[in-house]
Amino acid sequence: DGTVRYISSSVEKILGHPAASWIGRSAFDFIHPEDLALCASEWQRCVAGLTVGTPIEVRFLHRNPGESRVIELTETNLMKHPAVGGI
Repeated sequence: DGTVRYISSSVEKILGHPAASWIGRSAFDFIHPEDLALCASEWQRCVAGLTVGTPIEVRFLHRNPGESRVIELTETNLMKHPAVGGI
């Protein structure tokens, strides 16, 4: 469902948001509104097992209002992996 269970501490350096502020929230909360449709579409394809590590570029919202950063994402469905259980 996009709920963040783990995030690298480097996210604070890149986006200004404390890493702990992501945990339990939807990753989609941090995506630029103009990129939500693309990201949601790719997310659904990943969940369905239709993509494997296909990179996309998405703008994430910076903590500073009005700012964003382009991040290259690679989503991999690891739902069945016992140590991960996520994407």
